[in-house]
Amino acid sequence: QCIQRIRDIFLNMGFDEMSGYLVESAFWNFDALFTPQDHPAREVQDTFYLAHPQTLPLPEDRTLVEQVKQVHEANYGGDWTEAEASRAILRAHTTTSTARRLHQLRGQDGKYFSIDRVFRNETVDRTHLAEFHQIE
Repeated sequence: QCIQRIRDIFLNMGFDEMSGYLVESAFWNFDALFTPQDHPAREVQDTFYLAHPQTLPLPEDRTLVEQVKQVHEANYGGDWTEAEASRAILRAHTTTSTARRLHQLRGQDGKYFSIDRVFRNETVDRTHLAEFHQIE
């Protein structure tokens, strides 16, 4: 009920809802958001990496992939690899949807929100689960 109420508020304010994939590539979850490939958030202690599928295709837009690679290599040191970017994960946040949408819009205006499930490799206790909803 709470999620539906929040959804209704955004819709009544003129926003469009966007949703994404529960299984995502590290490219959209991390690389396109300029999280270095050696960042601690990318370690298995924080992120659920999948065995099947182990990888997902990178975007068909090779210009985008090259631009992301250039920013990483120019600012974070070391080599940026497509192998790391193509790793399949359970998405850690809904900003993957925003990154995809911004790429689709290519500068066009839009008002979007997302309410969706995300996954973090948390120690489960009375205050933490490995799955929760994020609003963006």
